[in-house]
Amino acid sequence: MSVNEDERDDWRDTTEQLDQARQARSDAAWRPFEQKWAALVAPAFAALLRIWRNEPARNPAAEADAIANLNDLYGRLAKEAAETAFAGDFETRSGFRVLAGVLGRDSLCVVFNNHPYEGFPTRRDKELNEFRAWLADVGVGELAHAEHPARGPHEGHSYALLLWCVPGSEQYVEGKYRATVLKGPSDSPGA
Repeated sequence: MSVNEDERDDWRDTTEQLDQARQARSDAAWRPFEQKWAALVAPAFAALLRIWRNEPARNPAAEADAIANLNDLYGRLAKEAAETAFAGDFETRSGFRVLAGVLGRDSLCVVFNNHPYEGFPTRRDKELNEFRAWLADVGVGELAHAEHPARGPHEGHSYALLLWCVPGSEQYVEGKYRATVLKGPSDSPGA
């Protein structure tokens, strides 16, 4: 039995509608997270920029405090991103979110993954390590990493990786991440 063209078009339309609905649910799950963290990180980063622009009268103690505050925010942001991926956007196996312009002109990018590959316990770690090596090669800064849940039978099911992206690099970084996840780690074809 062959599928006629009308049935194929209906199937494509249905698939597109399902993808659009899933994307809408994903966006709704991440919107409060993005608004909250943009409102927290942008002013903290602006405070550090003010200190840096105050050369030659830079206050080393104020600079150290501002950097420590940002690093704390980055760690908390990554932790909440992993929680959001797990609890709010579980149906999305992996994704990429952009908080544009919160680091001056630069962006915070969140890579997340909810897909630990049942039966292949090291595959996702290998993918992540391969992606991290690429990030280091091209100079994209990793700010923080977190996994969720921290304990229990689903320990580490979801992870989030927080990156510093310069304007225009976000799509390139996202494309490389998606390509890495789609092809799998280079040393384990198909597994």
